[in-house]
Amino acid sequence: MVLVAALSLSIWLYRQKKTWEETPKLIRILMFSLRFFSLFLLGVLLIKPLLNVPNTHFYKSQLLILQDQSKSILNNKDSMAYTQSYNQKLNTFTKALNQADIPYKLYGFADSISINNEIVFDKTASNISQALKYVNEINTGEHIGGILLLTDGIYNQGEDPYYLSKTSPIPIYTVGLGDTNTYSDLKIDRLTINKVAYNNRNLPFKVDIKSVELKGKQHRLRVSENNQTLFESSFTIDKNRYFKSIENRLAALTTGMHILNFELSVDASENNTQNNTFTVAINVIDRKQKVLILNAAPHPDIAALKTALKSSQSFEVEQINLSDFKGNIEEYNLVILHQIPFGKSDNNLLNQQLESTETAVLYFVSPQNDIRKLDELNPTIKISKAIKKNEWYQASANNNFKLFKLSDELKTYIDELPPLIAPMLKIQKMPLDKLLAYQKVRNIATDQALIFFNEIDNQKTAFVIGEGIWRWKIYDFQQNGDFNNFSLLIEKIVQYLCVEKSNKNFIVDIKQQYAETEKKCIKAQYYNKSMEADLSQTLVFEYSNSQGQNFAKPMSVSDKDYQIDLSYLPSDIYTYSIYNDTDSTIKLAEGSFSVLPSQLELLDTKAKHQLLSKLSQNSQAKFYTEDQWFNVLDDLKKHPKFKTQSYTGFELTEWINFKWILLLISLMIGLEWFLRKYFGSI
Repeated sequence: MVLVAALSLSIWLYRQKKTWEETPKLIRILMFSLRFFSLFLLGVLLIKPLLNVPNTHFYKSQLLILQDQSKSILNNKDSMAYTQSYNQKLNTFTKALNQADIPYKLYGFADSISINNEIVFDKTASNISQALKYVNEINTGEHIGGILLLTDGIYNQGEDPYYLSKTSPIPIYTVGLGDTNTYSDLKIDRLTINKVAYNNRNLPFKVDIKSVELKGKQHRLRVSENNQTLFESSFTIDKNRYFKSIENRLAALTTGMHILNFELSVDASENNTQNNTFTVAINVIDRKQKVLILNAAPHPDIAALKTALKSSQSFEVEQINLSDFKGNIEEYNLVILHQIPFGKSDNNLLNQQLESTETAVLYFVSPQNDIRKLDELNPTIKISKAIKKNEWYQASANNNFKLFKLSDELKTYIDELPPLIAPMLKIQKMPLDKLLAYQKVRNIATDQALIFFNEIDNQKTAFVIGEGIWRWKIYDFQQNGDFNNFSLLIEKIVQYLCVEKSNKNFIVDIKQQYAETEKKCIKAQYYNKSMEADLSQTLVFEYSNSQGQNFAKPMSVSDKDYQIDLSYLPSDIYTYSIYNDTDSTIKLAEGSFSVLPSQLELLDTKAKHQLLSKLSQNSQAKFYTEDQWFNVLDDLKKHPKFKTQSYTGFELTEWINFKWILLLISLMIGLEWFLRKYFGSI
């Protein structure tokens, strides 16, 4: 169209022969051509055509600096040098980078990442792998020449950075800070203890102790609360590199929150004595879990179950015959059904409750069960009879079971148990992490479940396919002279199923234990009777410390929940309650939590320069001691990645951006004008 328009205008302009009679023919053709091409190019420019043209870009790769800000760097004899002059040294290095025209970004890291220029070694945890992943992700698409990691190599959170460095596409240069000297040291390496306990049970614990260069010394472990000794044990260190585990039980504690101190005696030659102590908060509860055993007929399994549960002192057990049951299963944490549902002798009241309850249910499926009714009550399991025949089933422990821990001894016990008798059923395959034991027929393992768990719509259920667990109890006594394995297996199954029934209309997200430096944001969701989120209420969070000081603050409203930030709270034990300000007497939630000093940076204070060297080797970079730090600069200057580089890419560009086209049009118009003027017509 542009071509036709340009051609038409040019022809129209030069169509009169009389005007151009005396003009040479070649000149007329030239003027016509100049007019045609200038009009054509102007028309093309008006429709904004694009052209893919090569474009060369010049750039310099950046250096990402990761500076460790954890406390462990100060745990050495040169700590004053770090607090007084380290920032000045870092500033000198970054100025040298600027002078060398090497662009950089500086990040501080510990248990989180920050962008800052003022480094303070006050963080209570170290996560090197998280820092490496973060700077890689946040700078995706940019030209990165390398990472400079300034750290002592000590990490106590996250994965081992050694494996991350093996796949790093970016060279990781490392500068080793801190102290690599070995000093005499005695420390609590690990403490294993339940954070929640019952007031009627002894509290087991395990303390792993390590020492260096203290051979021949005698020391003591002491467990105390409010300076009152709860446990004490002495030991003699017989090696320069010594390890010992102390396992025992504390006497049952009273109900409430307890702060326990595990302390090792201090040796005069120790450089770091802070890792001799470990503080832990234990929440002791006094509620026994209520368990109801319903049986269709007398059976020795019932007595075996009752004695196993009563031996733990954590359960309040009630046993009722099915025909006598007139209660409400909502009053219990768990209902155990033996040979139920039971066909003609079924209890309609129980069936109605089972269809709508969220109370956990443990089924013992026997030949007397009504399998059709059992399937109706558990539609997600899909249970049906394979053939009308019974079979004896042994158990085979599943190593992929994840819902709770099974010791090797308990797994062996399960594998050796005598068989149960049950109907031959067809059960859909269950997730492996919820399947405790498979069926074994005449010592041949199958893929059918014998003991498994399920959870749907906030209700937990479990199934034991078979009756005759009283034989399991007798077998335990025959082999071991006690009933410990049998009782432990039953207790673990029941303990998992027993859940505290909470206020469904109010859910609060709060931990029982926080580190002092941890962010403590408490969140809550409030629902109306239709179970719709209700953000129109004014909720108050009331709390008090161990000194009896009371505080009350309104919870702020976000777009989906109620929140309150308590990150400022110091170490202490706190009790809390949440209520609506319209009626403070009705507690929506209440409980306790503790805030403890973070001790991660105190457990290991010897710098790990060997690890840093491996990180650099794995990523084709180099390790430097702190004295060699500024040698990094010389190596970066020589590295091709930190020299000016270029690449050529193609870009779509409008023709009007090409100046030569405008110049050409101007020349053609100007030349045509000159020729028309010269030959007598403009």
